Amino acid sequence: MDKQNFLLLVISEKMAKKIVFIFVIFVCFCFLNRICFGETLNDAWEIAIQASRQLEARRAGTAAAEAGLDAASAARMPKITNTTAYTALSDRPEYVVDFPGISQVGIPGMSFNTPLLDKDFVVSTTQVIVPLYMGGKISSLMEQAQARIRAAESGEITELQELKINVAENYFLVLRLQGLIEVLQDSETAISAHEKNVTKMLESGLVTRNAYLAAQVAHADVQQKLIQAQNMLHVAEAAYNRYLWRPLDTPVKLQAENIPTAADSLENCVLQALSSRSELRQLTAESQAVFAQAKEHRAARFPHVAAMAGYTYIQNESLTENNYFNGTVGMVWTPFDGGVSRSRQRSSEMQATAILKMREELKSAIQLEVRKNWLEEKDSRQRVEVAQKAIEQAEENLRVVDRQFREGLVTHTEVLDAVALYTQARTNYCNAAYDAILATYRLRRAAGQL
Repeated sequence: MDKQNFLLLVISEKMAKKIVFIFVIFVCFCFLNRICFGETLNDAWEIAIQASRQLEARRAGTAAAEAGLDAASAARMPKITNTTAYTALSDRPEYVVDFPGISQVGIPGMSFNTPLLDKDFVVSTTQVIVPLYMGGKISSLMEQAQARIRAAESGEITELQELKINVAENYFLVLRLQGLIEVLQDSETAISAHEKNVTKMLESGLVTRNAYLAAQVAHADVQQKLIQAQNMLHVAEAAYNRYLWRPLDTPVKLQAENIPTAADSLENCVLQALSSRSELRQLTAESQAVFAQAKEHRAARFPHVAAMAGYTYIQNESLTENNYFNGTVGMVWTPFDGGVSRSRQRSSEMQATAILKMREELKSAIQLEVRKNWLEEKDSRQRVEVAQKAIEQAEENLRVVDRQFREGLVTHTEVLDAVALYTQARTNYCNAAYDAILATYRLRRAAGQL
């Protein structure tokens, strides 16, 4: 190995080690980011989508519809059939040949038997059948299959959207309860501090015993609410883990999200919903499939023409030739079948009309859903602004009342009221913030944009 090649090899090894080192650092960073900061909503969606059994079922349904299209397309191809039969008879078939006599020359009449078939024989027939005209049946079958594929794909999108909104609701429910627990813990801390102040003042004779008892009751009330909230959090975490197909007791650590950007105008949201909702496309495709089925029933009253070519082998020693070839062009026509095909056609047309009526009903329901979620988004964001101001005011009120209580200017009930107001203000903000976040995601779902 010369010096130049040796240097190139060393440089290549160093570059490879550097790339591996960077990759390991990147993987460790992603892992630590998830551990330290928790799962994001996109992480949760990705895991849920990969693990969802319902989505897998929908994908299988789409694959089945695609296979149906292949089957409908294959109906145009030539079909090869073979029929082979072995037959054993009780007696060998024969026919009688009579020769009349000629009396003028003294020749008497004669009769003898000639075999017609063997006592047992094999007949094998192979045919190639090519459809030439089926009255539109094959094209209607393909149209049905294509419509069913569109319906299955739309159903798959609907299932994905439902899964994402369900995961989002459970995701933000966990964060909401964690926020409420934090509020209650802070409230418990504030009441505990007040209880200690009251205890010291009671020992000094500055307050009566009822102030101490009231502080203890308030403390117990907060503890009870905290226990209830923690239990609700455990249930919410189990529900969240179920959507991600994890053990229900898996620890949940989520990354908080800010309130997203507000949606567009109501009119644009409605237009987006009517053009994007997969449920509407699914019903449209289902109606098209049923209309195509009506064409299939109508095709039963048209002539069906096919070309056939075949080969037949007959095992029979009595025949001079055992191999036969044939070619045929045939037609089957049933112009009247007692009204069966017409009734089936009318039934399919009425089913398609019913599906279109359901689509109109769904269209109206979607418009209402979009309007409802748009108004809820607007309402929740206004509540967030009010709650932010209320927190500032309640915090200042608590600070003033606590100082006045230590100076003996107000009673203990005013301190407890101030703590309750501060807790309520923070609770209102937490609920309003997550209501605003959820309203935006629900509006995106209603508009088909999630």
